[in-house]
Amino acid sequence: YRAEWTPSRVALSIDGVIVLDDADAAHVPQKPMQLILCLAVGGTWPGSSAPATCSPASFDVHTVRIWGPP
Repeated sequence: YRAEWTPSRVALSIDGVIVLDDADAAHVPQKPMQLILCLAVGGTWPGSSAPATCSPASFDVHTVRIWGPP
């Protein structure tokens, strides 16, 4: 997972494939934000979890890297 956030663009990618690219500056937050890592299951997006979904589940994060502006 990768998020690129500049004053004029937000782009999200998974395994190098861009899944969201919003270059409309009106949609880009212009204030500091927090990063929240969460293992959420179900809900209105993408929908209810499948009956075979294991619960409880684990969410292991190896590394989080955050860079400031170049």
